[in-house]
Amino acid sequence: MGDHQFSGADLGAYFIRPRAGSKTAAVAAIAWSGPAGWTAACPVQYFVSGAGFPDMILFSADMLRTGTDGVRAIGWFGNDWSLERGDIAWNPGRAR
Repeated sequence: MGDHQFSGADLGAYFIRPRAGSKTAAVAAIAWSGPAGWTAACPVQYFVSGAGFPDMILFSADMLRTGTDGVRAIGWFGNDWSLERGDIAWNPGRAR
């Protein structure tokens, strides 16, 4: 993610981006890096009416035990959909 690199078999991520070629549509992704990441990514109810999420969140399975300490990055992309112009909170010491 930009200059930040994360690795491990326990990561999960949710993010949304504009769909190429469309002025109105978007594409959302739910991803994980291994069995523990899948366990952390699956229970969230993102299709519930009124559920609120930022543009992106990257977390480890530690989030299930420690709460926000398990979040590696969270925030909103810039108006141009870039990380550089966005409002992203990075968890210090978690990126390489």
